[in-house]
Amino acid sequence: MVSSIFHIGQSGLRAGRTGVRVASENVANVNTPGYHRRVTVLQASRLRQVGNLRLGLGVEVRESQRVVDEALDRRVRSSIGQAAAQSSRSDVLDRANVILGDLEGAGVSSTLDEFFASLDLLAASPEDRVSRSNVLASAERFAESVNDVGRNLRAMRQELDPEVEAGVDEVNRLAAEVASLNEKISSRSRVSNDLLDRRARLVDQLSETVGATVIPGRNDVWNIAIEGGYTLVSGSQVQRLSTRPGVDGFVRIEGIDGAGTPDLTDRIRQGQLGGLLVARDEDLGATAQAYDDFVTELVNEVNARHSAGYGLDGVTGRNLFAPPAAVNPAENLAVDPAVAANPDAIAAARDPALLPGDNRAALDLAEVRLDPLASGQEPPDALRQVLQEFGDRAFAASASAESATLAADQLTNLQQSVSGVSVDEELATLMQFRQQFSAAATVIQTADELTREIIGLKG
Repeated sequence: MVSSIFHIGQSGLRAGRTGVRVASENVANVNTPGYHRRVTVLQASRLRQVGNLRLGLGVEVRESQRVVDEALDRRVRSSIGQAAAQSSRSDVLDRANVILGDLEGAGVSSTLDEFFASLDLLAASPEDRVSRSNVLASAERFAESVNDVGRNLRAMRQELDPEVEAGVDEVNRLAAEVASLNEKISSRSRVSNDLLDRRARLVDQLSETVGATVIPGRNDVWNIAIEGGYTLVSGSQVQRLSTRPGVDGFVRIEGIDGAGTPDLTDRIRQGQLGGLLVARDEDLGATAQAYDDFVTELVNEVNARHSAGYGLDGVTGRNLFAPPAAVNPAENLAVDPAVAANPDAIAAARDPALLPGDNRAALDLAEVRLDPLASGQEPPDALRQVLQEFGDRAFAASASAESATLAADQLTNLQQSVSGVSVDEELATLMQFRQQFSAAATVIQTADELTREIIGLKG
């Protein structure tokens, strides 16, 4: 009977010691990223028949359990991916503002105004070779400023490719570590809390990089999928991502699975990678396309009116600008070789019989500024619209980034209130288990005293 009291006291000592250790570990990791609070799970020992009584043998430490709310963790991972995507996109568009701000002021808008002003002067003096030279010079300056912005836009998009490639390398690294942890976790009969925390931390980082969805498998394995249903991690296996140049010159992202090598570029819209791709392909891509359309429409209209007129040499059918290229016209605009360095080739007259004083073709050219293009807007307004649409995108991206970040912070704080460490709570837990330890020691001391008394009675 006394020996069972010793056993009960010893079980209480073990439980108290374990509780103190677990609470101490929590306090030590209060600032450790990805750490989930542990709690000591106790249960009563099995019962034992003593005479007519069934008495317990004390307490057993069942486990040190991580405090996890899986549903909340899923929401946090999703919010992290969205916030990272919006922030990455907003950062890129802020950088692009430096380039596109040149569309107004001293940039394309200014050279466009100079070009039309030179046509006004030509209409006033169609026979004046100085006015004609000014038209050529202003046309060349306009073409150069157009090309600068077009090429800078492309360069800005291409500068994102190394960031995309680095993001893909990071995804592959994180996925390989998750797969390795899956193998370790599934092979152990008792799963280490530290391994589970490390894996959860890695998946959070994956969510921030590319967006990740956890699909629980057998034996505590986590399978990881990214957008579009592509399975990145399956147990201990990784289906890596790769990059290759696209036909448009920009890096594409591919997956490697049993079905081949699917192109995932247009599917990835979460995480930092998703933000980069949206900014590069949708925001800057749409702006570049709108800018190309503006340049093509303007040049076609100018060329149509110029080719209908006559130069001082009586020749007609010449373009003022080289016909827009089918691809990237805003990067390759130039004065047509047929008129370059030849002021007499500027078509100011509508009737060759009225040369050199006929200015009606020059008036037609100057009026391009006031006539709607194919898009329905006058050239200066069409140019401003390109900038306005980009500004709207940048503003929306900034607002979305702020909102998504706030939502992610709120969910993270909620997660911390569940799984994070509160020093005050842990100190209270330490006191509780310390008291249990002291009480158990008292039980053992009492059992020892009883043993001595029994021995004394026998003596």
